[in-house]
Amino acid sequence: MEGKDPPVSKGHGPSLKRSRQEKEELEKAEEEEGLLALMKKRRPDVKVLISRIQTLEAQLKDSKNELTLAEALLETMRPGKSDGKAHKEPPDQAPDNGHVRKPWPTSINAKPADNVGSSDGAKHSSGTAVPKAGKGSSQSGEDQPANPRRDSLSRSNKPEADRKDRKEGSGVRTPSEADRRDRKEKENSRSAAEVDRRERKEGSGGREQQEGERRDKRERHGSARGAAEAERKDLSNQSDSLGREGSNKASNPPPPAGPPPRKHVDLITDIKSQSKAKPVSLYAPVFRSSQHRRKMRCLILNPANETQCATSGLDGLMNFWRLDAEGLDISNRYNVECFSPLERHWPEDMTWHPEGHSIFAIYTAPREVKDSQVKDSQVAIIRNDMKSKVAKFLPAKPHIKGVMNAISFMPWSNSQFVTAGSGDHMVVLWKEECEDEWIPKILHQNHTSAVSGIAGTVHKHLVLSVGMDKRFLGFDPAAGRTVFQHQLDTKALSVLANPADFNLFMVQTGTPERQLHLYDIRAQTELHSFGWMTESTDRVSALITQSWSPDGYYIASGSADPKIPIFDIRYNSPDPAQTILAHKNRVFMAVWHHSLPMILSISSDKDIGVHRIYK
Repeated sequence: MEGKDPPVSKGHGPSLKRSRQEKEELEKAEEEEGLLALMKKRRPDVKVLISRIQTLEAQLKDSKNELTLAEALLETMRPGKSDGKAHKEPPDQAPDNGHVRKPWPTSINAKPADNVGSSDGAKHSSGTAVPKAGKGSSQSGEDQPANPRRDSLSRSNKPEADRKDRKEGSGVRTPSEADRRDRKEKENSRSAAEVDRRERKEGSGGREQQEGERRDKRERHGSARGAAEAERKDLSNQSDSLGREGSNKASNPPPPAGPPPRKHVDLITDIKSQSKAKPVSLYAPVFRSSQHRRKMRCLILNPANETQCATSGLDGLMNFWRLDAEGLDISNRYNVECFSPLERHWPEDMTWHPEGHSIFAIYTAPREVKDSQVKDSQVAIIRNDMKSKVAKFLPAKPHIKGVMNAISFMPWSNSQFVTAGSGDHMVVLWKEECEDEWIPKILHQNHTSAVSGIAGTVHKHLVLSVGMDKRFLGFDPAAGRTVFQHQLDTKALSVLANPADFNLFMVQTGTPERQLHLYDIRAQTELHSFGWMTESTDRVSALITQSWSPDGYYIASGSADPKIPIFDIRYNSPDPAQTILAHKNRVFMAVWHHSLPMILSISSDKDIGVHRIYK
C-alpha cells in the first residue's frame, strides 16, 4: 500500500506572530528583572553609602554643636559681655529671690554704676520697682549717686539709717552693697580662670558649664605637665652641673661600666636537633660609605656601649661610628690616624677593652734589614675620646718576626689580653701593671707554623690557639703547660667562643663547603661541621671572619662572594639556613650586634652594610 499524507485541517491555527502588546509586556518584564538583579547586586554598595551618609550627618551635627559651644564661650569671654548669664530672666520680671543681680565689673577700677546703667537700663525703663533697704521705703527710677565707689569704700560716710535698715534686713540689698560685694569677691579671686569658674557655678549649668569644666581640667593637666617638665629640667640641670664639675676635675669622664657577667646556657644538646632550619627575618639592607680611602680590615663593636663601633683600613685610619638605636642606621663621628711610627704599617687586628674606654690594635713585628732589625711598635692604645685622637704605642716588643695575626682580651680578666704571631709562632700574654703600662709574657711557641687565631675559656682559664699547622691547642697559663691538643684536617684560620655556652667553640678551616667546625672543649670532640659554596675561585682567606648571634644559635660569616651565609647550629645539614645578598664584592666580616637587632658587614667595596633584623 502506498503511503497517504495526513489530512490538512481547514481551520485557521494560532497566529505565530506575537502582537505588539505582548512584546512590550515581555520587554518590560525583562527590564524589571534586570533592574531587580542590578539592585540585588548593588545592595551592599547602597548600604555602605547609607551608612556613610549617616556618619557624615552625625559628624555635621557634632560640628554644629561644637560651633555653638565655641560661640557661647566666645560671647562670655568678650569684654562687657560677661553679664549674659545674669539676665536670662525676662526684662519685665524680677529675680525669684528679689535681689538685683549686678554684672561682674570688667576690672577692679570699673565703676558699677556704668555697668548698671548699660545692662540694667531695660529693667528700670520697664517700670519694674526695685525695692530699697529700709522700712517701707521704695525707689522707682531714681538716679544713682554721682560716685557710688567713694561711698562704698568707707562705711562711716553712709547714713546711720541705712546701716540700721540693713541690720534689721528686709532681705533686699541696695545697689551699693551689691557693688561692694562684687568688688570684694573680685579682689579675693586669684586669677581670671577662678572667677570664670565661680561664675559658671552660679549659672544655669548647661553647655557652658560643661565647657568650663573641660577647660578647668585642661588647665589642671597643663599645670601638672608644667610641674613635671620643670622637675625634669631641674634634674637635667643638676646632671649637667655634675658633668661640668667632673669635667673640671678630669679631662676624660670615667669609663662606663662593663657588660654584666654572662650566664652559661647549655646549647650543645640542641646541635643538629632539627631537620628544618629557622631563617632570620631581615629588612632590606642599608649601605653607607666607610670613608676609608683603601680597603677595610676590621669592624668591632663596643661591648660597653651598644651605639658605638669602630672600623680600620689599609689607609691607617680608625673611624669611630655611632649607631642609631631607633632608626638602626650608622653615622661617622671622628677618625684617628693609627699608622705605626717607623714603618707606617696599618693595624692588622684590633679589639675593644671590655670597659669600652679604649681600643687595642696590633701591627707587624720587626723585619730584618741588612743584618739588623727595624723594631717598630707592635701594640697601640687608642682612647675613645674625640679630643685626644692620638694612638699611644706600648714600648714592649715581644714578637720578633712576621705579622701579628690576632689580639683578644681574656674572659676572666679585664687586665689581660693575648696576641698571636705568625713568623715567630708565639702566643704572648699581656698583663696590666698600671695605667697604660702592659708587661708581655711569652706563653708558648708550640705551634710549628703561624698562629692564626686565639680565644679564652671562662671556666678553666685556658688560652686556646689554632694555626696553619692544623693544630688546635689549649694552654693553661697558671700551670705553664699545654692541657690538650687536637689535630685538624686542614689549616685553621680562626677560633671563636660561643657567647652563651662556655664549652662550645667554632673553628674556621680551609675545607671547601665545610669551613666551620663546632667543638666541645670538655670532651675535646667535634660536634658538627658546615659551610658554604663559593662561586669565586679565590682561596679562603683569614680576613674572612664570623660572629655569633647573642643567643648562640646562629653564625653569620663573610665569604669570597658578595653574600653573607647564616647558619643555624640546630639544623642537621651542612648547608646555610639562609644566604643574604649584600655588597658588590667579597664580604670580609659580618658582625652580629650583641644587643640591637642588626648585623653589620664590611666589604672590599669600601661600604658598611646595616642589615636590620625583623622582630
